[in-house]
Parts: sequence; structure tokens; C-alpha cells
Amino acid sequence: MIERVHLTILQQFEKQGTLTKAAEALNLTQSALSHAIHNLEVLSGVKLWDKEGRNIRLTQAGQYLLEMSHQIL
Repeated sequence: MIERVHLTILQQFEKQGTLTKAAEALNLTQSALSHAIHNLEVLSGVKLWDKEGRNIRLTQAGQYLLEMSHQIL
């Protein structure tokens, strides 16, 4: 189930540009943030982001969920 925190994480990732900064803005550890998104990926069966070295970018599904989060929140 998608929870508000998942949508908020995606929005903060977009706004802050990195997982570390998004985690700081949400008063979470980077590990907690990563685990929350990973759990959502497992539950939904959809990959939301790709890691390219140290860089992370949203997949097409992740981008779609981000766009929907703007309408929902």
C-alpha cells in the first residue's frame, strides 16, 4: 500500500536532489528513507529508481508516482 510518507519522500528527493538531503529534510536517516522506498518497490512489484554509481534517478514508474504525488498531496 502506498503511504503518504512514500509520496513525501519522492517529493523531497525531487526538491533536494539527493537521498541524503531528502532524508535530512524529513528528519530520517538515509537508510530509513531507502528502506521505505525499497519496501514500496517490493509491495508494488515496480522499481521506482535506478542507481548509476553514486547517482540515483527515478524510473518511468517512479516519475509517474512523483507526478501523482503532486496531485494527491
